[in-house]
Amino acid sequence: HRFLRQETARLWSERVPNSDNAAAAYADVWKIEERDLGPLFLMARVLEAAEKWEPLAAVLEEQTKVLRDDVDRIATKHRLAAVLEVRLERPDDALAVHARVLEIDADNEVSLRAMSRLHHLAGRWREVIEIWTRELGQCATDRERAALHYHIGRVYERKLGERDAAVAAFERALADDPLHSSA
Repeated sequence: HRFLRQETARLWSERVPNSDNAAAAYADVWKIEERDLGPLFLMARVLEAAEKWEPLAAVLEEQTKVLRDDVDRIATKHRLAAVLEVRLERPDDALAVHARVLEIDADNEVSLRAMSRLHHLAGRWREVIEIWTRELGQCATDRERAALHYHIGRVYERKLGERDAAVAAFERALADDPLHSSA
């Protein structure tokens, strides 16, 4: 029974291209044996090739629930966030997925940068500062840390109008790198 369903799904996806029927057949196979992740991955491949973004997002979300390895879960969450942001134009949902990545790996650079970018695009300046402050611990050099303090200072100064906080950030930039030209 399972084999026949899987063959039907394969035929729908390869021989008689019909992404809706192929995805439905793979979903049937998945329901029969949920421990076998193959149908879930094949369903995602079919949906992505057919540019069926909403169903793809649902399948990727399901993958994140059943995968056990953190590296695989994080990679799938990054893929889901990209679909939500770029294909479905749902940046807030993408932000929520990146936040869930940080629950697994608090220092995940990809998610921190994505969150910073998305908050920046939305003009959520306090959130940008919060993310950049988290990134300070990941700076490899004093020069990188100084640059980040400088950017934090610029947001305080230009976007929030908080001169005292800006000056404090600029002073931290100079403390990290006395030759920092911008501060």
